[in-house]
Amino acid sequence: MKRLLLVLIGFIALLFTANWSPVFAAPTTITKTCKFVLGDNDTKNEAREVSFVQCKRKVLEKAGSYIQSHVQVTNGKLSKEQVSTYAAAILSVEVIKEKFFFQGNSMVLEQTVKAMIDLEDVKKRLAAIVGDKSVAKKVENQQQRIKELESNVDDLRRELGSAKTTRAKAIRKQQNVVLEQIDELSKLKISIMQKIKAAENNVLKYVEVGMTRNEVLSLVGKYRGITEYYGKEWWNYGPKVWVGFNKAGLVSCISTQKTCRFVGSCSNCMVYKK
Repeated sequence: MKRLLLVLIGFIALLFTANWSPVFAAPTTITKTCKFVLGDNDTKNEAREVSFVQCKRKVLEKAGSYIQSHVQVTNGKLSKEQVSTYAAAILSVEVIKEKFFFQGNSMVLEQTVKAMIDLEDVKKRLAAIVGDKSVAKKVENQQQRIKELESNVDDLRRELGSAKTTRAKAIRKQQNVVLEQIDELSKLKISIMQKIKAAENNVLKYVEVGMTRNEVLSLVGKYRGITEYYGKEWWNYGPKVWVGFNKAGLVSCISTQKTCRFVGSCSNCMVYKK
């Protein structure tokens, strides 16, 4: 009987511990391995660049499907197409392994790329894009342009395969120009996300409790979104930062706590200031 009691106590203690232990979801790694057969007119560096564009597209498609299955789409606010489009803008892709080898008489590049997915971070970044229509439009336009350029690369690759020397040189130049344009657009989409992060940092750095709305606007610019809860007006400057105003129109709370905007007093939600 005593032994049974001890076992029960131990089991209850284990349940209690399990309920109160924090669980953190590890980032998910999505990989894709692609093979690229070099033509007579290809250099190794060109093969790397073209292969990366093609392989990156494939790994982002896989990543988009993964995110779609884990992000709730409600009331048409975020379609599956938008999830894939925005995910492609959010995620970074890198080469983790590559090798050249001969397969028969042809040289082949085998390249493996990866995208890391932190679902919590992805959800916040998706919210940041959806919350700002101008950002969402820019991201959509840029991703559409990248798709067009990638399609252009595919067309040039097909033409290059049967081109004679003089024409092949011209095609390679066109191809390199298109690859540079893709690279520039990729850098631009990163800069958009960096601007959102910069807005958050500026709020935490410059905005003070007691400032007026106009003072906040002059310091950190226009908010991304606005809402009201419990008599407070809340301005959003990113997935993590909210500025709350009281009825007098003065800043009463600056917080990175998501729940802060749902309560009536900042004393209950931990004002965050550096």
